Amino acid sequence: WTRTPAPRSTSMAAAAAALKQSLRKEITAKLKAMSPDERARQSAAIVRQLQARKEYQQAERVAVYISMPSEVATVDIIKDLFQRNRQVFVPSYHGEDMDMYRLHSWEDLLALPRTKWNIQQPEDLEEREASLKAQGVDLVISPGLAFSTSGQRLGRGGGYYDRYLSQLQQRRSQLQLAPAVVWGVAFGEQMVAEVPVTERDVTLDDVLVGTREEP
Repeated sequence: WTRTPAPRSTSMAAAAAALKQSLRKEITAKLKAMSPDERARQSAAIVRQLQARKEYQQAERVAVYISMPSEVATVDIIKDLFQRNRQVFVPSYHGEDMDMYRLHSWEDLLALPRTKWNIQQPEDLEEREASLKAQGVDLVISPGLAFSTSGQRLGRGGGYYDRYLSQLQQRRSQLQLAPAVVWGVAFGEQMVAEVPVTERDVTLDDVLVGTREEP
Protein backbone atom coordinates (compact mmCIF):
# COMPACT_ATOMS: atom_id res chain seq x y z
CA TRP A 1 0.00 0.00 0.00
CA THR A 2 1.03 3.60 -0.38
CA ARG A 3 0.66 6.34 2.17
CA THR A 4 -1.82 9.01 1.14
CA PRO A 5 -0.06 12.37 1.30
CA ALA A 6 -1.43 14.84 3.84
CA PRO A 7 -3.57 17.57 2.35
CA ARG A 8 -1.52 20.64 1.54
CA SER A 9 -3.56 22.81 3.91
CA THR A 10 -2.90 20.38 6.77
CA SER A 11 0.84 20.26 6.16
CA MET A 12 1.00 24.05 5.85
CA ALA A 13 -0.86 24.46 9.14
CA ALA A 14 1.56 22.07 10.85
CA ALA A 15 4.53 24.00 9.47
CA ALA A 16 3.04 27.30 10.65
CA ALA A 17 2.43 25.82 14.12
CA ALA A 18 6.08 24.73 14.39
CA LEU A 19 7.30 28.16 13.26
CA LYS A 20 4.99 29.86 15.74
CA GLN A 21 6.29 27.77 18.62
CA SER A 22 9.89 28.55 17.70
CA LEU A 23 9.12 32.28 17.49
CA ARG A 24 7.34 32.18 20.86
CA LYS A 25 10.50 30.80 22.49
CA GLU A 26 12.67 33.41 20.80
CA ILE A 27 10.52 36.37 21.82
CA THR A 28 9.94 35.06 25.36
CA ALA A 29 13.72 34.95 25.86
CA LYS A 30 14.04 38.55 24.61
CA LEU A 31 11.29 39.72 26.96
CA LYS A 32 12.95 38.04 29.95
CA ALA A 33 16.17 39.88 29.14
CA MET A 34 14.48 43.30 29.24
CA SER A 35 15.01 45.43 32.35
CA PRO A 36 11.99 46.80 34.25
CA ASP A 37 13.20 50.32 33.44
CA GLU A 38 13.25 49.60 29.71
CA ARG A 39 9.77 48.07 29.85
CA ALA A 40 8.51 51.15 31.68
CA ARG A 41 10.19 53.53 29.21
CA GLN A 42 8.67 51.85 26.17
CA SER A 43 5.25 51.49 27.83
CA ALA A 44 5.21 55.25 28.54
CA ALA A 45 6.12 55.96 24.89
CA ILE A 46 3.14 53.89 23.74
CA VAL A 47 0.78 55.84 26.01
CA ARG A 48 1.99 59.05 24.34
CA GLN A 49 1.45 57.54 20.89
CA LEU A 50 -2.10 56.51 21.80
CA GLN A 51 -2.96 59.93 23.18
CA ALA A 52 -1.84 61.57 19.92
CA ARG A 53 -4.15 59.48 17.70
CA LYS A 54 -7.60 60.73 16.81
CA GLU A 55 -9.09 57.21 16.84
CA TYR A 56 -8.09 56.91 20.49
CA GLN A 57 -9.28 60.43 21.32
CA GLN A 58 -12.68 59.80 19.71
CA ALA A 59 -13.35 56.21 20.82
CA GLU A 60 -16.14 56.00 23.39
CA ARG A 61 -15.85 52.27 24.10
CA VAL A 62 -12.35 50.81 24.42
CA ALA A 63 -11.28 47.23 25.14
CA VAL A 64 -7.84 46.84 26.70
CA TYR A 65 -6.04 43.94 28.36
CA ILE A 66 -4.82 43.99 31.96
CA SER A 67 -1.07 43.63 31.57
CA MET A 68 1.30 41.09 33.08
CA PRO A 69 4.89 42.14 33.96
CA SER A 70 6.28 40.84 30.65
CA GLU A 71 3.78 42.84 28.56
CA VAL A 72 3.43 46.48 27.57
CA ALA A 73 1.94 48.03 30.71
CA THR A 74 -1.67 49.17 30.36
CA VAL A 75 -2.22 50.67 33.81
CA ASP A 76 -1.67 54.25 32.57
CA ILE A 77 -3.81 53.60 29.49
CA ILE A 78 -6.72 52.50 31.69
CA LYS A 79 -6.22 55.48 34.01
CA ASP A 80 -6.22 57.84 31.02
CA LEU A 81 -9.40 56.31 29.61
CA PHE A 82 -11.25 56.78 32.90
CA GLN A 83 -9.99 60.37 33.10
CA ARG A 84 -11.52 60.88 29.64
CA ASN A 85 -14.82 59.36 30.88
CA ARG A 86 -14.61 56.53 28.37
CA GLN A 87 -16.26 53.13 28.73
CA VAL A 88 -13.51 50.62 29.50
CA PHE A 89 -13.78 46.88 28.81
CA VAL A 90 -11.34 44.18 29.94
CA PRO A 91 -11.12 40.47 29.10
CA SER A 92 -12.56 37.56 31.01
CA TYR A 93 -11.64 34.02 29.90
CA HIS A 94 -13.88 30.99 30.41
CA GLY A 95 -13.10 27.69 28.72
CA GLU A 96 -12.32 28.49 25.08
CA ASP A 97 -14.30 31.73 25.12
CA MET A 98 -13.33 35.30 25.89
CA ASP A 99 -15.42 38.44 26.00
CA MET A 100 -14.70 41.97 27.14
CA TYR A 101 -16.64 43.17 30.19
CA ARG A 102 -17.14 46.73 31.31
CA LEU A 103 -15.24 48.15 34.25
CA HIS A 104 -17.15 50.63 36.39
CA SER A 105 -14.18 52.63 37.71
CA TRP A 106 -10.48 52.61 38.52
CA GLU A 107 -11.35 51.27 41.98
CA ASP A 108 -13.31 48.48 40.31
CA LEU A 109 -10.14 47.45 38.46
CA LEU A 110 -8.09 47.38 41.65
CA ALA A 111 -10.67 45.14 43.32
CA LEU A 112 -10.82 42.52 40.54
CA PRO A 113 -9.99 38.97 41.70
CA ARG A 114 -7.03 37.03 40.32
CA THR A 115 -7.21 33.72 38.51
CA LYS A 116 -4.97 30.72 39.25
CA TRP A 117 -2.63 32.17 36.59
CA ASN A 118 -2.43 35.40 38.65
CA ILE A 119 -4.38 37.37 36.03
CA GLN A 120 -6.98 39.87 37.15
CA GLN A 121 -10.35 39.45 35.45
CA PRO A 122 -14.02 40.14 36.22
CA GLU A 123 -15.99 37.25 37.71
CA ASP A 124 -19.36 38.86 38.51
CA LEU A 125 -20.21 38.73 34.82
CA GLU A 126 -24.00 38.82 35.14
CA GLU A 127 -23.65 42.28 36.69
CA ARG A 128 -21.49 43.66 33.90
CA GLU A 129 -22.06 44.69 30.31
CA ALA A 130 -20.58 42.15 27.89
CA SER A 131 -19.27 43.75 24.71
CA LEU A 132 -20.48 41.03 22.33
CA LYS A 133 -24.03 41.19 23.72
CA ALA A 134 -24.13 44.94 23.22
CA GLN A 135 -22.63 47.03 20.42
CA GLY A 136 -19.09 45.77 20.80
CA VAL A 137 -16.34 48.37 21.20
CA ASP A 138 -14.87 51.11 19.02
CA LEU A 139 -11.22 50.32 19.70
CA VAL A 140 -9.33 47.22 20.84
CA ILE A 141 -5.83 47.45 22.30
CA SER A 142 -4.46 43.95 21.89
CA PRO A 143 -1.56 42.14 23.54
CA GLY A 144 0.61 39.60 21.77
CA LEU A 145 3.99 37.92 21.85
CA ALA A 146 5.23 39.00 18.42
CA PHE A 147 4.08 41.40 15.73
CA SER A 148 5.02 42.46 12.23
CA THR A 149 4.74 45.99 10.86
CA SER A 150 2.01 44.76 8.50
CA GLY A 151 -0.22 43.88 11.49
CA GLN A 152 0.40 40.17 11.79
CA ARG A 153 0.14 39.03 15.40
CA LEU A 154 1.41 36.00 17.31
CA GLY A 155 -0.44 35.25 20.54
CA ARG A 156 0.24 32.68 23.23
CA GLY A 157 -1.50 29.87 21.36
CA GLY A 158 -5.01 29.90 22.82
CA GLY A 159 -6.64 31.72 19.91
CA TYR A 160 -8.76 33.84 22.27
CA TYR A 161 -8.17 37.19 20.59
CA ASP A 162 -8.55 35.83 17.06
CA ARG A 163 -11.96 34.36 17.95
CA TYR A 164 -13.03 37.46 19.87
CA LEU A 165 -12.00 39.87 17.12
CA SER A 166 -13.87 37.86 14.48
CA GLN A 167 -17.01 37.81 16.65
CA LEU A 168 -16.64 41.51 17.43
CA GLN A 169 -16.50 42.56 13.78
CA GLN A 170 -19.46 40.29 12.97
CA ARG A 171 -21.43 41.95 15.76
CA ARG A 172 -20.54 45.43 14.52
CA SER A 173 -21.60 44.47 11.01
CA GLN A 174 -24.94 43.09 12.26
CA LEU A 175 -25.65 46.41 13.94
CA GLN A 176 -24.48 48.36 10.87
CA LEU A 177 -21.70 49.98 12.87
CA ALA A 178 -18.23 50.80 11.60
CA PRO A 179 -15.68 48.02 12.20
CA ALA A 180 -13.75 48.29 15.44
CA VAL A 181 -10.21 49.64 15.13
CA VAL A 182 -7.73 47.04 16.39
CA TRP A 183 -4.21 47.99 17.44
CA GLY A 184 -1.44 45.89 18.88
CA VAL A 185 1.04 47.36 21.35
CA ALA A 186 4.59 46.04 21.45
CA PHE A 187 8.07 46.50 22.79
CA GLY A 188 10.64 46.91 20.04
CA GLU A 189 11.94 43.48 21.02
CA GLN A 190 8.63 41.93 19.93
CA MET A 191 8.77 43.18 16.35
CA VAL A 192 9.74 40.74 13.58
CA ALA A 193 9.83 40.90 9.79
CA GLU A 194 7.05 38.34 9.42
CA VAL A 195 4.78 36.27 11.66
CA PRO A 196 3.70 32.79 10.51
CA VAL A 197 -0.08 32.92 10.15
CA THR A 198 -3.03 30.77 9.09
CA GLU A 199 -6.44 31.80 7.74
CA ARG A 200 -7.81 31.96 11.31
CA ASP A 201 -5.31 34.59 12.43
CA VAL A 202 -6.70 38.13 12.47
CA THR A 203 -4.58 40.95 11.03
CA LEU A 204 -4.43 44.12 13.13
CA ASP A 205 -4.97 47.63 11.79
CA ASP A 206 -1.67 48.83 13.23
CA VAL A 207 0.97 48.11 15.85
CA LEU A 208 2.24 50.82 18.23
CA VAL A 209 5.86 50.17 19.14
CA GLY A 210 7.61 51.46 22.25
CA THR A 211 10.84 52.22 20.44
CA ARG A 212 9.10 54.40 17.86
CA GLU A 213 7.63 57.82 18.63
CA GLU A 214 4.79 59.30 16.61
CA PRO A 215 5.89 62.03 14.17
